[in-house]
Amino acid sequence: MAYKYSGLLGRRPADPFPEIDDPSYNPFDPKSRERIEANIRAQFNERVEALFKDCKVDWADPEGWRKVALTLAERHIIAFKGSSKAGRKRTVDFNVIAEMHSIVQEGESIKNAARIVLQRRGRTDQRRAAALETAYARELDGLAQSNKLVEGWARQKLKIN
Repeated sequence: MAYKYSGLLGRRPADPFPEIDDPSYNPFDPKSRERIEANIRAQFNERVEALFKDCKVDWADPEGWRKVALTLAERHIIAFKGSSKAGRKRTVDFNVIAEMHSIVQEGESIKNAARIVLQRRGRTDQRRAAALETAYARELDGLAQSNKLVEGWARQKLKIN
C-alpha cells in the first residue's frame, strides 16, 4: 500500500507566482523578481521542513538528509521495503530448538523430541508438536545452508579442491 502523506505534503503547492496576474507586475523589475524568488524559496523551505517532520528527522541533524532519503526509499522503492508477506511473523525460541536438538542427538525421532519438549513445558497439543517439528526442520535446513555457504567461502579463500 502506498504511503499516504497528509497536511502540506498531501496537497499540491500554492501558486508561487500570484504576482503575475497583478497588472502592476513587471518581470524586468528586480524587486518583482526578488519577491517571486523569495516566495518560491519560502514555499520550498516550508515543504522541506514538513518532509523532515513527516520522516521524524530533526532538521538540525547533520545526517538528516541521509535519514530522509532512506526513509523515502523505504516508503517508495520496492528493493528497500521489508518482506511483503502477510500474516504473523515466525518466531523461534532457540532454547526450545536447542532442547529438542539435544533430545534428537540422544537418539529420539524429531516427532518424539517435539512431544517430549512440549510435555516438559506442560503442553500436549498435537498441532503445537507438528509446528515445533516444522520449526526444528526449518532451523536445521537453514543451518545446513549456512554451513554450505561458509564451506564455499573457505574453499575460495583457501583454494581447496
